[in-house]
Amino acid sequence: MSKNEISLIHDHLAKNLPFVWFKPAFETSVKVWLQKNTSFNTYISKSINKGFIFAPFDKINPTLIFPDDQCTTFSVELWKAPWAKIQSKKLSLPDQEFYENQVAKVIEAIKIGNLNKVVLSRSVTYEISTMDYFTAYSALANSYPSVFTYALYHPQIGFWMGATPEQLVGVEGKNLDTVALAGTALWNSAGSLHWGEKEKTEQLLVVQDIKEVLAPFANSWKNSIATTVQAGLLAHLKTDINVELKEHCLDQVFTIAELLHPTAAVSGFPRSKAIELLDQVEIHDREYYTGYLGPINEEISVLNLYVNLRCMKVEEGKAVLFAGGGITKDSIPSKEYEETEHKLDTLRRIHFV
Repeated sequence: MSKNEISLIHDHLAKNLPFVWFKPAFETSVKVWLQKNTSFNTYISKSINKGFIFAPFDKINPTLIFPDDQCTTFSVELWKAPWAKIQSKKLSLPDQEFYENQVAKVIEAIKIGNLNKVVLSRSVTYEISTMDYFTAYSALANSYPSVFTYALYHPQIGFWMGATPEQLVGVEGKNLDTVALAGTALWNSAGSLHWGEKEKTEQLLVVQDIKEVLAPFANSWKNSIATTVQAGLLAHLKTDINVELKEHCLDQVFTIAELLHPTAAVSGFPRSKAIELLDQVEIHDREYYTGYLGPINEEISVLNLYVNLRCMKVEEGKAVLFAGGGITKDSIPSKEYEETEHKLDTLRRIHFV
């Protein structure tokens, strides 16, 4: 990174102006978008059709876009900045018993209702000392080179940062790519990981959900067999899906992305019934956790969006971390809590003492 590029980034930070930095999986360069003003630009289809999207889980919070023509954009090699873990104090009340009770309620609802899976989440709040965004993102991106990492700031929503292994959708021309990602275990480098029926079923439901959404738009459909992939310290089951879009659908790519969200990987299956139950049992606002983000260019039908997993929000001296897991009739509440702890550790072990 040149001195001029470093100066641009630090001057921008000093002015408290909006920005987003992101690095696709396995790439070595970071895309830097520095918005020249503090406007909060809300995305409305076709009104601003080129930029970087940051969308929430639900329809209540606004979808933010960094318009291409309002940003200075450039690419730089991922920087390595000295990072010392920051002091933190957990403010959330002990929540293991509460979360496990919620899981038990969801399991009961699944057994008596027309539900196969519900993705239940939790949030944990920490009081922290000042975080240097430049070095915090460097620590995260260098720790997880095989996933999509980002850091984003706007004065109206605070600072968000994450490392997500899940693509929502990528479109270029007639080709649409997405993934069905579900099932979680600790990564075993010896290759002896065994997936149980609960995890296999959970992942197949995501494939089914995606197929139902994409069927009206597809000329053809291909999917891989489910394979085990590493995401930091964790492993997931992943199916790659490729669709050739019908000719008349090429100008509807963002509409298709909106229909895919929220997939069964972050809501449940059937989707509408799962969301209805989540509205009753989740007590926190997910905000932009399990929403989606990434660059779009509707002019040429290109987009590359990721699900906002393994993330945190930093604002007013507090950091809020989010994690969740897929609940089925075979779930064990204590195991589901452990899974969320492992997911929280993705960022927690990098950034906090």
